[in-house]
This record gives sequence, structure tokens and C-alpha cells, in this order.
Amino acid sequence: MYGTTFEDYMVLAMEIIIAADCKIDEKEIDGIMAMGKTIPRLQNIDFNKKISEAINFIISVGHEKAIQHFAKITDEKLKKICLILAIESAYLNNDVNDDEENIIAKLASVMNIDDEIFNQIIDVVTWKFE
Repeated sequence: MYGTTFEDYMVLAMEIIIAADCKIDEKEIDGIMAMGKTIPRLQNIDFNKKISEAINFIISVGHEKAIQHFAKITDEKLKKICLILAIESAYLNNDVNDDEENIIAKLASVMNIDDEIFNQIIDVVTWKFE
């Protein structure tokens, strides 16, 4: 089974979005790598290894079960961080497609993120990329 540390969930949140179309291109990996360098909690880990583990987990269990993995999170801050990272990852190719929107909504749902908080997070991240 995939890990349950803060770092595991944070990397999985980024990867589950870029794998939404069932293909991961080099630009998306480069974007995730750049994002990881800006997050202090991810700077002292083997980020390449975490990315590989997250991709392998998604491939082995599929998107739906990988999304359900987020239901195990009990820390409210981590839930919000994961949602933010997922949304930011969706913007790596400059546009959020329907598959990515669906995964984002499912993530929010399985993590029981309040609708008002969800909408605020969507607004703030969207403003960042406008």
C-alpha cells in the first residue's frame, strides 16, 4: 500500500491530477519538480523517488482507488494542502480539463472538505493563474 505521510499525500495529490488523462508528459513532470522545490516540506526528501512511488501507486490501483486513499487523511491542514496542490497541478498545462475538474471535486468530497472552503480554495488558486 502507498504511504501515509504528509509528503506521500502531497506528492500523490500533484501526481493524481497530471495522470488524469492517463498519460504523463515531461512538461508535467518538470512542473511537479519545480513545484516541489518551492515547498519546504518536500525539499528534504527524495522527490524523484516519491514521484515514482505515486505514479506506480496510481497505475497499480487506478484513479478511483488512489482518490479514495485521501479519505484516510484526518489532518485538516493536510487536506487543504493536498487540494491546493492538486488544483495547482491541473494548471501546469495552462488549462484545467474536465477529467482534472472531476478528480479535484472527488478529492474534495472524499476528504470531506466543506463546500465554502472548497470554493474559496478554487477562487484563490484560479486568481493565481489568471
